[in-house]
Amino acid sequence: MSPQAGLSAIVVEVPGRVDVNIIGKIAGPGTKIEQVTVNGGPGIWLEGEPHQVIYADGRGNFVQDTLRLAGNTLLWEQGGVTLRLEAQVSKEDALRLAGTFR
Repeated sequence: MSPQAGLSAIVVEVPGRVDVNIIGKIAGPGTKIEQVTVNGGPGIWLEGEPHQVIYADGRGNFVQDTLRLAGNTLLWEQGGVTLRLEAQVSKEDALRLAGTFR
């Protein structure tokens, strides 16, 4: 990943889990969804058209992020929380960056 002027990323950590079945139901036809592994845990890569992100919170309730439509997004579980990395980067770059989270 090479530095680019104006490149930004959003990282959010929330208690909860990733559920690919729910994510698949809310993504439109212009969004590609792929199951991935990040740091040994389950993850989901969403790429393409803007989409909303839904995750299951610590109590099992589904929560929808209504603040914005997301661009390329990597969601993964690690240490009992769900992490969300949103940036206009490739899947490979997102996975490499997520691999640095401990």
